[in-house]
Amino acid sequence: MSLERDERAHLNQLTQKVALLERQLAALYQHLNLTPPTGAPPLDEVAQLLRAGNKLEAVKKYREQMNCDLATAKAAVDQLAAQLGFV
Repeated sequence: MSLERDERAHLNQLTQKVALLERQLAALYQHLNLTPPTGAPPLDEVAQLLRAGNKLEAVKKYREQMNCDLATAKAAVDQLAAQLGFV
């Protein structure tokens, strides 16, 4: 049980780090007046679904993009929702 909790905590930390890196990269593109490559990163699509109030679809999209199990996807989407203020 403790290992599962540790894995979730680690996943949450990684999700936060990825979100930070994505924001930093977007800022660099903007600063350098460059156009980012086409195709939204998976978390952008998931965040868009959360903003639209469709958490179930967000979990499905996360699973599809990350090829993970339901529990992992739900934990990651819950973490992203909390970061976005949708708790």
